[in-house]
Amino acid sequence: MKTLLKKWNYLFALLVMCSIPLFVACGDDDDDAIGNPDNVAGEYIGWKDSGNTATFGYKASYGGVSASCVYRLTFDGSGETAKCTKCVIEETYPSDDIASRVAAGYAGYKNVKRSGKTVSYEDDDFIGDTRKEIKEFVKVLGNQ
Repeated sequence: MKTLLKKWNYLFALLVMCSIPLFVACGDDDDDAIGNPDNVAGEYIGWKDSGNTATFGYKASYGGVSASCVYRLTFDGSGETAKCTKCVIEETYPSDDIASRVAAGYAGYKNVKRSGKTVSYEDDDFIGDTRKEIKEFVKVLGNQ
């Protein structure tokens, strides 16, 4: 349970962190967005299995501008008890400029790469967890 809460807090912080560039990137829609929480939206991207890999993520939008974050997990097998050996997070932003700023702020992460509007990096948060544990966590995340 403690690990589950840690991961939930981590993903929530990541969502907030990924959303901040969206709040400051749009100068012409500030009047509509401020004070109108209906302009903020999020969409869960469901779990997808493929052999020894799996993906999940979310899309967030604010004031008509959207970004996405996808977790690409690699496991040491294809069963439910297979353990995660690698986690690559790929974030896609609405412009190269935003992606460049975000990548510059990720200096503490492993293998940070930027390609146009996309920033990717490795994270250790799910390493060692089984596919079943991660799936259950993502299921709870998707129901929020």
